Amino acid sequence: MPQTHNISGVYSGDDYDAVSTPNTPVAEIIQQATALNVIPSANPVTVFAPLSFSAKLTGGTTPPAGSIVFMDGATSLGSVALDSNGNASFTAPPLAVGTHTIIAKFAGDSNDFPSQYQLSEIVDLASSVTMLGTNTAIAKYSTPITFTATVTGVSSSTPTGNVEFMDGANILGAAPLSTLGSATYVNSALSAGTHTITAVYEGDADYSPSTSTQIITETIWQVPTVTVLSASATNSTSGAPITLTAIVAAQETTVPTGTVKFMNGNILLGTGTLSNGKATITTTNLGVGMDSVTAIYNGDSNDEASESSAVAITVVQAPTTTTISSSQTPLPTLTPVVVAASVSNGSAQIPTGLVTFSEDSVAIGVGQLDSTGVATISLQSLPAGSHTFVASYAGDMLDVPSVSAPFTQTVQPRSTTNVLTTSSTSLTGGQQVTLISVISPAGPPPSTAPTGNVTFMSGNTTLATSPVDATGVATVTAILPGTSAEVSSVYSGDANYSSSTSSPVEVAIGPAPDFNLEATPSSWSMQSKQHLTLKLTLASVKNFTGAFSLGCLGLPQNATCTFSENQPMLPAGGTQSVDVTVDTGSPLLGGTQARTEQHTRSDGTVLCLLPGAIVLGVFGLRKKRMRPMKGLFIALISLGLFTTLSGCGSITSNGTPPGTYHFLITATGPTGISQFVGITMTITQ
Repeated sequence: MPQTHNISGVYSGDDYDAVSTPNTPVAEIIQQATALNVIPSANPVTVFAPLSFSAKLTGGTTPPAGSIVFMDGATSLGSVALDSNGNASFTAPPLAVGTHTIIAKFAGDSNDFPSQYQLSEIVDLASSVTMLGTNTAIAKYSTPITFTATVTGVSSSTPTGNVEFMDGANILGAAPLSTLGSATYVNSALSAGTHTITAVYEGDADYSPSTSTQIITETIWQVPTVTVLSASATNSTSGAPITLTAIVAAQETTVPTGTVKFMNGNILLGTGTLSNGKATITTTNLGVGMDSVTAIYNGDSNDEASESSAVAITVVQAPTTTTISSSQTPLPTLTPVVVAASVSNGSAQIPTGLVTFSEDSVAIGVGQLDSTGVATISLQSLPAGSHTFVASYAGDMLDVPSVSAPFTQTVQPRSTTNVLTTSSTSLTGGQQVTLISVISPAGPPPSTAPTGNVTFMSGNTTLATSPVDATGVATVTAILPGTSAEVSSVYSGDANYSSSTSSPVEVAIGPAPDFNLEATPSSWSMQSKQHLTLKLTLASVKNFTGAFSLGCLGLPQNATCTFSENQPMLPAGGTQSVDVTVDTGSPLLGGTQARTEQHTRSDGTVLCLLPGAIVLGVFGLRKKRMRPMKGLFIALISLGLFTTLSGCGSITSNGTPPGTYHFLITATGPTGISQFVGITMTITQ
């Protein structure tokens, strides 16, 4: 800082001048500015290299006085005095690796101001050199190999830290440096093959990392192995399981890994994976005969491949069992059936080949065994009865032929249902009824319809029999007796279908529509050759209606009857009257209707035969109508026969001979029902 000085001068005088003293003069002295510059000997510098700083102070008085102090941050490194030229040289103590802030300071003096200089000094790691060696460059797998790395530095300071041993880009392991700067690593796990080994020093606080300049090529050989094969059996049947076991051992302490192929000659039986040096498979694929089986170890990355000695295994054909069955038993007729044969040899190996099927000792087909050992044939149908089937297996290269036990297939006639219907379940007497029986097969519709006959019954009485048509229907029309009937139908069955009986159907039968016949008078007396007219009345019963045919039956000799209306119409619920004229004087028309024309002798001969023929025809009338007139019929028959046999010996023109006669007047309706009324006629002379 500036300083003030009081300076005065005193003149001492001389010979001529006197002493004089100035007025109190004052002088001010000011300090000079300085500039400091520092130059390092190296920047950057390695950690163990010498380092010095050259300082130069300029400005100020000459020469400056004082020293330069050197600092590393806040830490004093030392000081050095300035020479007469303002220079100072400072040798720094060792600095640690890193960046250091170096500060040089000039404290100043009475004439010069202070000054300082600052710089960044970089201290780098010292370089290291790594050397690598090994105890062997060739070895078998699992052999211990020793690798040694030596690391040296540029000073007497020995590097510290770790060395990594590399196989290419892979780290094998690491080892620390000893006090002598060496690291040792032992490895017995290098795989077979060629390996490039290097050593990498990691560095420490003073030394930089380095990689060995030597590259060691390490060759590892695979370990020889021995494979031993064994079999669970050396004599077996085809298809029986045999277990093959291979044991693989290495000459060293390692346990081989990988797979083993089991071979039968050139045929691969299977592949097993080693577990603790052992591989196992179970096979059923050995061929019949002598098989030579070997095990081939494929080797792994460290173990050599090897092959076992052959093991001889003798295999014979396997016995088989054939069984036969059908898809359904008992079997209905007209039903498809599948006959199946199953062939087994008792092993997991399925027999192959053909099976011949026979029915009642006759071959009916051949089937191929499928992947399950089953062969089948399909039959559309079998006739009713028992059928014996046998299956014969032909065998194959591995399996012995066999024949099944006989199988009996029972075939039963297909069951049927019989449904009866009637055209009506409420009839009147004499009314016809239609009976319909429908025969239906049970189960799915077959291709063949039922045949045969259906018998229609009323109770235990057979009404009629009708064949079954192509649609399975039988139909009859019948008149049921009595006042009620329980009708049913019985199907006879045929070769394919069983018989069946319908459920009964109750049919009620009421009185039949009818008519009554009455003659007035029904008895009289008259002379021969005379005639008489009587009234014949028809009355409808239960609305019976229709046109009627009339006639006289059993007239005496030379008698005729004539109707006023030959086919009268009877209204439903009403009556109809007809006049009947009986004439006893017409010899040529006796026994028929009266005629007015004359007849030849030949006509009379025919007419003589009419009474007998008519009497015989009356037996066609319903029996119930004849019972009341049984005696009259007998008399008329006798009379008619007599007339026929003797009355025609000669024809006379006389009237009816005297006597009492009985004859019938008949009426026949549209349904064929007839009624008659008896007439008694007495002829006097």
